[in-house]
Amino acid sequence: MKKLSLLILFLIKIMPSIAAYEKIVSDLDFHLPSGWRKADEILGVTHMLLSQKRLKKRATISIVLAEQYRVDLKETLSIDAIKTYQAKRHNWITKEIKGKVLKFYPHVVKNINSINNVHEFVVEYRFADDDYIEQSLYFSCKGHLINIKSLALLDDKEGKKEIETIFRSLRCKK
Repeated sequence: MKKLSLLILFLIKIMPSIAAYEKIVSDLDFHLPSGWRKADEILGVTHMLLSQKRLKKRATISIVLAEQYRVDLKETLSIDAIKTYQAKRHNWITKEIKGKVLKFYPHVVKNINSINNVHEFVVEYRFADDDYIEQSLYFSCKGHLINIKSLALLDDKEGKKEIETIFRSLRCKK
């Protein structure tokens, strides 16, 4: 349980008000693959998406307001902003959970359906003898900065494919 607690706690540092959070979640639309479910109130996370258990673990996705970052998501971010993000993730992985960074992927900006300028950050790391891939998407929806973060075992090919399906289905409701 301690491992699970540590891995899920990274998903949220500052929990926004429940009303604001519920509003933004209701503004997003996405497709959940078979076997995935929405979960409420897991270790303080209001809403999470959970896969079936595979390889003794579940792939997870959280959706949070990220307005504390006060970032203007343009088509490009400065090199310094990208390096700062990576340094903070590196510090969290190595110092907070005593893991090891395996690889940072290049920062990518893409469009997903009607959502423009989606910033994607991906890191692979080892924690407690397991290798993980963490994907973070940052984008604006109805004037709110949203962070959607996924976590899966690196060897969970099916979970990673399902996460991509969910990400590709994202829409900001009109």
